[in-house]
Amino acid sequence: MVRTCRIALVLTILVASLVAVGGCFGPDPSKQFRSHFEGQGTSVKSLEVNTSPHEAQIMMDRMILDSNGIDTKDVYDNQLVHATVTLENGEEVTAVRYKDKVYTYKND
Repeated sequence: MVRTCRIALVLTILVASLVAVGGCFGPDPSKQFRSHFEGQGTSVKSLEVNTSPHEAQIMMDRMILDSNGIDTKDVYDNQLVHATVTLENGEEVTAVRYKDKVYTYKND
């Protein structure tokens, strides 16, 4: 019984370690934002990414998602990554990453 408990404990620790290490090697948010804008032919001068946005940024991110037709009632704050992007022409653009996709305000 003691041996079984030790094996279970060691396996639990190993699995937890693998999950923790795997989380560290996820996609880099700044690279995702940069490639989103550069993929549209827009040069990025600077980029400020906030993985823990404050309340005003979260509200802005939700507005961006709403403008793209995404219902935000099931969106959790910890799923949002906020970015302020300064383009080469000096224009500042707010963007949000949600479910590994980057969104900007869509004005239709």
